[in-house]
This record gives sequence, C-alpha cells and structure tokens, in this order.
Amino acid sequence: MTTKIGKALAIFVALAGVAFFGFAAVSAVGGPNWQVMMQAQDLHDYNFDVSEDKQPTYTVKRVLGNATVGSPSKVAPAAIVAARTDLKTNQGKERTELEQDLAALQENLTKAKKFVVDDQKGIDQRLAQLKAELEALNKKIEEVSTAIQQTSTQVDATQREATRRQEDIRLYEIQLEELKTDKFRAEQQIKILRDQLVRIRGANDQLQRRNDDLKQVTGTK
Repeated sequence: MTTKIGKALAIFVALAGVAFFGFAAVSAVGGPNWQVMMQAQDLHDYNFDVSEDKQPTYTVKRVLGNATVGSPSKVAPAAIVAARTDLKTNQGKERTELEQDLAALQENLTKAKKFVVDDQKGIDQRLAQLKAELEALNKKIEEVSTAIQQTSTQVDATQREATRRQEDIRLYEIQLEELKTDKFRAEQQIKILRDQLVRIRGANDQLQRRNDDLKQVTGTK
C-alpha cells in the first residue's frame, strides 16, 4: 500500500512539474489570463497576493485563517497549481471525514434498529400480559355480578318470607342485614375491580400508542 502511494505521489509531482513548465512557457508567449484564472469560482477560498516588485512574487493564502499555501513563486501558474493542489488535499480530507461520519451514522442506525426491535418485543409481551389480565378481570367481574344478583334475589325472598312469618321477622331482619352487608361488600369489590380495569385499559392504550409510534418509526405494519 505504501509503495502504491509513493508511486502515485511521484507521478503527481512529475505531472505538476510538467504543468508548471507548460504554464511558464504559455505565459511567456502571452497565453491565458492568469489573473482571471486566480479569480475562478472554485478558488474563492484563496487569496493571491502579488508583490509590487519589478519581477512580482505570487503568494497564495487561504481566506480562512490566512495561512500561506506552498511557497511564494515568481510565476503565476505555479501559484494557481499550489492553490488547486491544496484545494484537492482539503477536499480529500473533507471526503474522508464525511465517509467516517457516514460510517458512524450507519453504525448508530444499526444499533437504533436493534433497540427498536428489542423494545418492540418487550411491548408485545407486555400487551399480551395486559390482555390476559383484562380477561381475568372481566371473568371476575362477571362472577361478582352473578353473586350480587343471587344476593339480591335472596334479599327479595327473605323480605317476602318476613311478611308471611311475623314470628320470625327478627331473625329474618338479621339475615337481611347480613345479606345487605354482603351485597355492599360485593359492590365495593366490583368498584375496586372496575377501577383496576380502567387503569389497566389506560396502560393498555398507552402501550398500544407507543407500539403504533414504534411501527411508524421502523416502517413496519
């Protein structure tokens, strides 16, 4: 790998030398307008300082930081070559940094997708658990409701029996109070169970919304 880089640099230096002498020859016979070329759009990040000597010296500096690029030259084409060489080097560095940033972003994206998948599994498991709890609560509510209905029937029967049998009215009144107490307790129990059902349904709705949000993020259905 080092050998290949060395060869590439040698070729680049040779080509730059040829270009330099070519530019010098063209300049000597009235070739391109180097001042115009120094103001090219892709070289807007560089300043070309020209001394006021009889044989002017061209110095290239970066606009940002005012750092000198290469060595001062007596020939304008050499200054342009230095600026373009520095531009190419900086673009190469920027490209390398962008590729590194892209690799890091891709790695983070992979990790994020894995996290979403793991979180999705946890949500699915929790949803299944909540559904099972809801079914159990619904069944228990039905059982308590049936018990309340049976208790109400017993209360009615007891009241009718008390009317028919005045001599046992006190005993039936006691039984009636006990049944009313049982009914009240059952109603309190079903109230508690209904409150639990409301909370679980709320948690279920929240998890369902979160599940929908995650599916939108991952693009899954």
